[in-house]
Amino acid sequence: MRSRLPVTTPTGVALHLAARDLCAWSGHFYAVEAIRRLGLEEAGGLVPVGLCHYSTADEVDRLIAGLEEL
Repeated sequence: MRSRLPVTTPTGVALHLAARDLCAWSGHFYAVEAIRRLGLEEAGGLVPVGLCHYSTADEVDRLIAGLEEL
């Protein structure tokens, strides 16, 4: 399913990646004041993506491809 939100928003980016079976999320992650001071509150925060020692090469390749699509 394709997102209807613009991919220029944190939520849109997270949905874009989720449509490619990649786990990403958006928001302030309890760093409300830091997000506010960085001027990112109105934009919807950040998009962290978690890679770990058990992430496969395929998952990393799909993440890179998904980000390049943006």
